[in-house]
Amino acid sequence: FKLVAKAFIKKLAFNDVLLGDASLNSRWVDDSLYLFSRAEIIYKGNYGENRPLLLSGFYYPDRKEEQLDYSLELDNFKLELLSEFLESFSSKVGGYVSGSIAIGGLAADPQLKGILKVQRAELKIDYLNTVYSFTDDIEIKPDGFWFNEITLRDSTGNGALCNGSIRHRGFSDFSIDLNLKPQQLACLNTGPRHNNVF
Repeated sequence: FKLVAKAFIKKLAFNDVLLGDASLNSRWVDDSLYLFSRAEIIYKGNYGENRPLLLSGFYYPDRKEEQLDYSLELDNFKLELLSEFLESFSSKVGGYVSGSIAIGGLAADPQLKGILKVQRAELKIDYLNTVYSFTDDIEIKPDGFWFNEITLRDSTGNGALCNGSIRHRGFSDFSIDLNLKPQQLACLNTGPRHNNVF
């Protein structure tokens, strides 16, 4: 028994950000008891096309361990897509991310490993009215995101060296442990119209 499914979405958008044309191909192989899936997004712009996302691999639902065997490839994936998840404290998110992530473990507890190259990332902290940016690598481990000697910049070009991690347990119960060594880094850029405290 073999089950095959295909889907195509033209001009897929998320949070009002155009991603491109998306396709999904899956097939269930009964005698091997696995589901193979391949999902990709192709973005066509003024300067050609690229594939910002490719996810492919296998799901073994009957296994007690290592149910997932997937590879996620990102190429200039827009960080702007995260803006809705960060809107409680940030009104501006930008930049791109590229790299490879291996996804293993159980379907209920996926384990991610890889390196992501973040380019021209920027985040505005609304309470401080300050925009921070960086370009560097982030290591992805099963328990979190790790930063090693990343240089953060403010809008005037001053920097801070950042080390540490953002850890989680199954993508919940997040904890932040960051060490910053600032060199004249802007921390507040507020006036009376921003809030009545600073």
